[in-house]
Amino acid sequence: IKDIVLVTQGSVGLNEQENSVDLISFPNPVQDNLSLSFNAMDSNTEILVTGLDGKLVYKENFNSQLGQTTFNLYLGDLSNGIYQLSLTNGKQSVTRKISVLH
Repeated sequence: IKDIVLVTQGSVGLNEQENSVDLISFPNPVQDNLSLSFNAMDSNTEILVTGLDGKLVYKENFNSQLGQTTFNLYLGDLSNGIYQLSLTNGKQSVTRKISVLH
């Protein structure tokens, strides 16, 4: 066997974990109140809820304390359906699907 040379250049997905928020959201499906729990790395937090058609139905900006943060959303005014929840904390963000079922 001759020498084998392995050359690697960069890697895929290395920074994905650094730019993602560890978010716990419950209950899902939600009737009225949705609880969010996340580890805030920055004080600037934005929450967006959009319908599957892309229409913005909820927006909230707030200053969170650093560390474990809990936030409650009232979604009782939304129609039954599936929505996208996006949470951005500083440069980190995460998007989840949530179901509203009254």
